Amino acid sequence: MKQAESLPGLLSRLAAEQPHDIALVDGSRSVNFKELEEEVSRVAAGLASIGITKGDRIAVWLPNGIPMAALVFGAARLGAISVIVNTRYQKTELEGLLKRTRAKLLAIAAGFRGIPFLDILSAVPAGSLSSLTHVVNCSIKPATAPVGETVSYSTLAATAPGALPPVDPALPCAMFATSGTTRAPKLVMHCQRAIVQHGKDSGSALGYTDADAVMLGALPLCGVFGFSQLMGALANGRPTILMDAFNSSDALELIERHKATHFNATDDMIVRILDEAKPGQLASLREVGFASFSGTNAEALVERAEREAGVILRGLFGMSELQALFAAQPAGLPRLERAKPGGHPVSSEGRARVCDPETGAELPVGEMGALQFRGPSQFVGYFEDPDATAAAVSEDGWFSAGDAGVMEPDGRFHFKGRMGDTMRLGGFLVSPREIEGVLEDHADVASAQVVGVQASDGPVAVAFVIAATGRTADPEALRAHCVAQLAKYKVPRLVLPVTEFATVTGPNGTKVQKQKLREMAEAALKGA
Repeated sequence: MKQAESLPGLLSRLAAEQPHDIALVDGSRSVNFKELEEEVSRVAAGLASIGITKGDRIAVWLPNGIPMAALVFGAARLGAISVIVNTRYQKTELEGLLKRTRAKLLAIAAGFRGIPFLDILSAVPAGSLSSLTHVVNCSIKPATAPVGETVSYSTLAATAPGALPPVDPALPCAMFATSGTTRAPKLVMHCQRAIVQHGKDSGSALGYTDADAVMLGALPLCGVFGFSQLMGALANGRPTILMDAFNSSDALELIERHKATHFNATDDMIVRILDEAKPGQLASLREVGFASFSGTNAEALVERAEREAGVILRGLFGMSELQALFAAQPAGLPRLERAKPGGHPVSSEGRARVCDPETGAELPVGEMGALQFRGPSQFVGYFEDPDATAAAVSEDGWFSAGDAGVMEPDGRFHFKGRMGDTMRLGGFLVSPREIEGVLEDHADVASAQVVGVQASDGPVAVAFVIAATGRTADPEALRAHCVAQLAKYKVPRLVLPVTEFATVTGPNGTKVQKQKLREMAEAALKGA
């Protein structure tokens, strides 16, 4: 049995074992583990002085930076829970989170990159802010909030620390909003021991334990993708170079200057870095974990990164309920396998299986069905929603992700897509990715997206394709290409050339909007 550790317990241990090692670099400021622990202790005392206690919620609406990390750790030192808020949120989204969580404190960075934090907050009805007593401004720009008492982060961080009792590692400490299709997102709660243990496990699996490992924190910490990478570095005593917002030119400069060895990113971020990289800028970089959200040909991207920069790309899998980096493809696999989302769970106690979505029976290797997971990184539950928690987690602890996948012969799993995106064609479950891969094998196609829609004669597939540079995507030629390689029921009814896919940007990256593609496909079928 692994020894459970709290967030402040982890930080205290690292401050004692490697006090002078750099923990975080935030622009021109850096802190070692001893300095970070001291700042967290002062912030915790500051939070306590304005009435934050065990079980309270604080809303952290901040860009990447030392203040965000210190507030999350400081709240955890008191047994309070940080509600992680996407900096892109607007009035309705912010109002929903503050009202539902009854947060007592909201942390902002007034003036950061022109985001009107105070204007957005001012637009929230007073009735939804009845629990909010304090607003902490983490910017050097002075500000006065329209609600509660405004306190500067520097004031909190200057508070004299006092003695506090040990923290129970089982206490919830972080809450993330899901990005599902429901009107109000579920609020996923994680406890301290799960976040710390997953940090240790994921960092070990992804190479963050190397003596010279340096992480680039390019992903926003307000999403589990970025947050989990930060914890993977901190839990293993390695430094993170934080970016307050991703920019490919800045990322390249930071990689070169700090000799970064690892980071995680979405496919579109990697493309932009490779497009701009000058000779030698990526010399220190060894591995990048990635998720393909924006429609890029993952196999081609893996090949390109290795050919142009000598960088190993590894497909990942995760979600809010399991934390990001739940699974990763082994670095030694062939490129085609490394490009797949999924892999082995990073924890020795992590498990994955595939079940029949109708009967619940476990399916054999290679047969597609509903993915289920369990492991130490699993969430505590949905905040104040026991019915939703019970619906998602079985009595014996298996979490149903709502995802489709298959088990590989070597024990890895391969994520195929959301169950809602998976198509039932000709009576069989079919992954869109299977058809997309066939289309992307054609020389005229740079990228493809496939959705399932209802036609007059039953469910059919419709494909959207972006032509390769300098080529033309001919719909009938591409359908003929599919006819030669796929069962008849998998062949797209229509192939629709487009210049780009409809996308949406969230805290974990840019994702293709499948629902918009379905709407476009339905309209095209009606007009055909």
